[in-house]
Amino acid sequence: MQRHVCRRAFSLIELLIVVGIIALLLMLLLPALQRAKVQARQAICASNLHQLANALVNYTTSNCEWIPGSPNTTGWRSFAYGSPAEPNEYEQLDMLPYEQRSQTHAYDWSGPLRAVMMRQTTKITDRQIENREGVFQCPALAMGEVYSEFTHGYQSLPSYLTCIYFLVSIPGGGTYKAFGYEAKNHFDYLPGFRPRIAMIGPPARKIFLADGTRLSTTAGGEPRYEHATNGFADYGAWRNRGTSVLQAYRDPRLVDMSYRHPCGINALFFDGHVESLSEPDSRQAVYWFPSGTDTAKLPNRVKANEPAMIVP
Repeated sequence: MQRHVCRRAFSLIELLIVVGIIALLLMLLLPALQRAKVQARQAICASNLHQLANALVNYTTSNCEWIPGSPNTTGWRSFAYGSPAEPNEYEQLDMLPYEQRSQTHAYDWSGPLRAVMMRQTTKITDRQIENREGVFQCPALAMGEVYSEFTHGYQSLPSYLTCIYFLVSIPGGGTYKAFGYEAKNHFDYLPGFRPRIAMIGPPARKIFLADGTRLSTTAGGEPRYEHATNGFADYGAWRNRGTSVLQAYRDPRLVDMSYRHPCGINALFFDGHVESLSEPDSRQAVYWFPSGTDTAKLPNRVKANEPAMIVP
């Protein structure tokens, strides 16, 4: 006689309970996974800056402490060509000896450091793109590619900016030579300053690179590279010139992209250490100017937003 075993199936209510439990677990786990993803991006960003710190040390040690990215030092060839935007001017730079064409713009700090880390390709337009990849690219910067008139094509946004006030030389001490070139002078807020590590003040208190990006827009609203520095430098988080200038750490369109980590920004200091700074902490003048800078003499200073002081 054949027996039939009757197997009890799950009821609809039991299935709904199981689905509900799984959904509840996912709700509990997803925020933790998202936090882990955000923290991983911040850690990768800090690792990028540590690698760039090693390149900075190697560069300054080999080049008498000249700061990379100054139009008066590493960028002087581009400076002489007026920050080239036309193909024929690029070709003139491409014909220079290899060691003299690491920069792609007057304020380009990434080209000289990349030349320390690895041999670069020869064409300057290719290097513009390469200097936005690998350790030069923060994974937390989510915006896609934008049009650049320097490469006449689309490329990734810059992830890290240096501060322009460490890059320019000042009247009062005459001209000087860096790499055999007689450098030009600019502003008068710190007479005699030269873009060298020894002249910036305490290196552990001065930022060389920080999270940040630069953009401008066309009349039609299309985002483009900011022309003045081509996304290599900014005025720092202390300055607050209102809407007269597109600032990475002040303009509403850029603040969220610059302060893109939960902590605020990652910053690489001239002594080689990397530190996370909240937005309020980052707005101290000491980080963005050489010691002794008289902010009352800054060009286009907005007195209501930028108080007069001597930077420590």
